Amino acid sequence: MHKTVQTGPEQIYISGTVLNECGTIVDKESTAGCSEDAAILNNEFPQFGGSKYSIRFKKDSGMEYTFAILESNQHGLEALSLAIEPKTRIKMLEHDFRSHLNGLVGRIYDYELVVLRY
Repeated sequence: MHKTVQTGPEQIYISGTVLNECGTIVDKESTAGCSEDAAILNNEFPQFGGSKYSIRFKKDSGMEYTFAILESNQHGLEALSLAIEPKTRIKMLEHDFRSHLNGLVGRIYDYELVVLRY
């Protein structure tokens, strides 16, 4: 007899490609290279340790978004900044994407962002 194991609801991901990044973390320029939306996000959301980091990415559907990346105690912004550069593929749970989105601007914690290969 075959037994089916229920694992819960299917997790749906949003995928996209990073267009650019900016922030005040190690080896990154200040917000001079940021879009206006990213500069606002970097000043609006509290950051642990004073580090600020934002990315602009194009979702696979073609829409562009700007997200502030909030640092947690699980990952580090410095590690993300080393792993992410223009053309890097990323993904996040659709729930996380939508819960912190206001128009085309949002925020997400570093542990909610998955960095993929090019």
